[in-house]
Amino acid sequence: MTMTGTPEIDSPSVDSVVGPYGFDAVFDELDAQRAAGLHRKAGVSVFQDGELVLDVAHPSAGTDAPRPLFRAFSAGKPLAAAVLWRLIDAGRVALDAPVAEYWPEFAQAGKSAITVRHVLTHTSGLALDTTRSDVDWMDWGRVVDALAASEPLHEPGALMQYHAFTFGWLVGEVAARSIGESFESCFDREVRQPLGLRDTHYVIQRDDYSKLERVIRLRTGREFDDPALPSKMDGLLMLQVSFPAGSCVTSAHDLARFYSAIVSEPSDDERASCDGVNTNHDRPWLSQQTRELVYETHADTFDLDESRFARFGLGVAFADHQPNRMAAPTGSNAFGHGGLGTCVGWADPDHGVSVAILTDTALPESENYKRHNRISGVVRQELGIPTGARAE
Repeated sequence: MTMTGTPEIDSPSVDSVVGPYGFDAVFDELDAQRAAGLHRKAGVSVFQDGELVLDVAHPSAGTDAPRPLFRAFSAGKPLAAAVLWRLIDAGRVALDAPVAEYWPEFAQAGKSAITVRHVLTHTSGLALDTTRSDVDWMDWGRVVDALAASEPLHEPGALMQYHAFTFGWLVGEVAARSIGESFESCFDREVRQPLGLRDTHYVIQRDDYSKLERVIRLRTGREFDDPALPSKMDGLLMLQVSFPAGSCVTSAHDLARFYSAIVSEPSDDERASCDGVNTNHDRPWLSQQTRELVYETHADTFDLDESRFARFGLGVAFADHQPNRMAAPTGSNAFGHGGLGTCVGWADPDHGVSVAILTDTALPESENYKRHNRISGVVRQELGIPTGARAE
């Protein structure tokens, strides 16, 4: 479907390098990856100590072009989880409270012991329910009713199994029930508006042509196992399906900005804008205590999908193997989240750095990890911070 319209006049342009770093190695790596067919379009943004130091679209569309928007897939999960971070910070949700305290129907089928922490760490036992039809997955009411009636696969907290689809509905419904509003409304007020994430959406209105035109067409690379993925994602976009585990559309700037708000002290402007459930305008978006809580280890257990032990924070994962997509060295506190075959956002709290790498091409995860590792590695080298093993 071809869209017509004019890009937003106030959309920030890209191709910005700010501060003492040239980032030549980043541009070289992006050139090499594009020449190898790993992407046609990519976006990379970097913040250090709360300040934007790199914001680039590759290849460049010119400094007057608005930022391109990419499918974030599961890289949007932490942004959905952030609604709960805010509610925890405000005392509206308790981390170790049963989910059923906010969502009474959830107590069915032996789930009364599942807590908010279990949901945020993928240890609730409610991984993907493959018995639902495609129509069910597109209807929020149907899917949350199905989750409320479902039986967990294991005792909560005993094992980790990635909640590829269910994570978004679980955190979204807890947030919605605790406030009495839709997830979209909660996200807009508690995350999108306070942080100024103008380019971040789980649903884009069909008449918002200026935004729809900026969504870069998704492609699949060689050997990717689902060549129909682009058409499926186009369907979600045009049907306006709210799917917090995978429908997020964003820019590299917004994703890096989000992670920067976790690891960097807020500015005075941020303090003034962060209201929502936190009605005290002198408060930051998240208190220091809650920011640190996000990237504490809340689950360190056997991962059924990876067949190894893994660590999770509150909706974010850690880089515990070498080489990793954050190019983090062994022992690093770096944390973040990837998106299906395409993208990653991460932060290193020890160095006040946040990075987003978004691409238009879905690759098998083995290849996707390598390209993220190499871009993350050259970013780390340019910034002069410790770097882990390099993927070959």
